[in-house]
Amino acid sequence: MARSLVLALALLASAFAAEEVCAEGQCADGAEEAALLQSTATQKLTEVKAHSPSLLSETTYCNPNEHSPPQMCPPGNVECPQCGSDRCECPSPPDAQNLSEVLLIIDMQNDYDLSYNMETYGRKKNPWANELLSASQHIRNLIDDVDWDMIVFTQDWLIPVLTDQPPEHEFCLADTPGASPLSELLDAADRKTSNQLRYTKNVDDAFNTISPNPVLAKCEPGCSVPEDYPNRCYDSNNTYNGTFLVDVLKGRGYTPSNTKITIVGTEADMCVLTSTLHAMQYGFKVDVYEPGLNGGWDGPSDWCDIDVSSPGWEEKAFECQGAAGRKEALGYMEAAGARVLWQLPSVSPGLA
Repeated sequence: MARSLVLALALLASAFAAEEVCAEGQCADGAEEAALLQSTATQKLTEVKAHSPSLLSETTYCNPNEHSPPQMCPPGNVECPQCGSDRCECPSPPDAQNLSEVLLIIDMQNDYDLSYNMETYGRKKNPWANELLSASQHIRNLIDDVDWDMIVFTQDWLIPVLTDQPPEHEFCLADTPGASPLSELLDAADRKTSNQLRYTKNVDDAFNTISPNPVLAKCEPGCSVPEDYPNRCYDSNNTYNGTFLVDVLKGRGYTPSNTKITIVGTEADMCVLTSTLHAMQYGFKVDVYEPGLNGGWDGPSDWCDIDVSSPGWEEKAFECQGAAGRKEALGYMEAAGARVLWQLPSVSPGLA
């Protein structure tokens, strides 16, 4: 399909050339030839758009004036500047080294920490809780290692019916200390940058766009839902008036074309996995820092049956709510194109 794109551009260039020759009186039927070439080129561009829209979205074309052929700009440009001469100068594509660096810390909350459970509740209140000490220390090291442009904390922000647990095991309830990120991570982030945000959700995928919440849709009005709790799966505390996380990031200036997201947190084979796949579906470049991951089921998977060789498998994957298994999760993320880092970026080959 890339060849079709090049062919279409070549045809358009030939069409402009034919018009110029005719304008100089050197041909009798230049106009007809130009019209035919332009028609053929338009058809080819339509085919490219239908079968490989990403080629068009990643390529920009400029017409400096009506007598010049379109110029193909390097992939990654949003626009070309207007120019009044017979040639168009396009900006260079963004350098990977100049991408904004966003750290996404997923669900590293008090109620997911076993030590917090035992100290605060005297028992393992959250069935998903385990020791976060190791992952937390690695995340703090990562915070110190990179000059982050922004640090984002996601939080499960639940009401009892959404925990799917008996009252003695409800966790990460809205407006409770258990739903807060770990204090040591908040402190480390504060020391690094004031450019932070928190984003709440109630399903595994931080980038989800699900509305209404399927559990609430089935149980209302029979279940108890606070009046100020929105019936959706994103922005659960309504901090951003129901704005998707991807749009909150864009509003801060962090878009797929200018940003790399590094992801850490818990659980490795649930929220981390689905959020990584969805972020990549939006077009973000994504690194996953393995030492900063917590959890991941080592037993039989209860996840969806995903065939990574089938078209569109990533969307099916990030829509799945379940535990894929830690090893399998890392494999899925790499298959989607994420880069898994086993060392800090400053000491990783090719990243320092």
